[in-house]
Amino acid sequence: MSATAIVSVAGFVTAFFVGAVVRDQDELRACVARHCGRGVAALADVRSGFDQFDPVAVWLVSEKTGDLLAAAAIDPDGPAFRGLLVVLRQRVVA
Repeated sequence: MSATAIVSVAGFVTAFFVGAVVRDQDELRACVARHCGRGVAALADVRSGFDQFDPVAVWLVSEKTGDLLAAAAIDPDGPAFRGLLVVLRQRVVA
């Protein structure tokens, strides 16, 4: 699963991307809350799998990381993906 959010605070815009092998949306939102804050978790667009065309993913996720996330979406129970968690954020001046 993956989650994206864009937050604007105090003159900065921060984009967040979280990709993880988890059981459900609640578990992913808990990961987002732990790593990015509860406010981001509440705002996050959560989806099953990885959408390489999501605007935040285009901005933050490298091609190689995208390939890893796409492979994990196909075989989330595979031993190579157990515990997979990718957290990316970028802050820019608004």
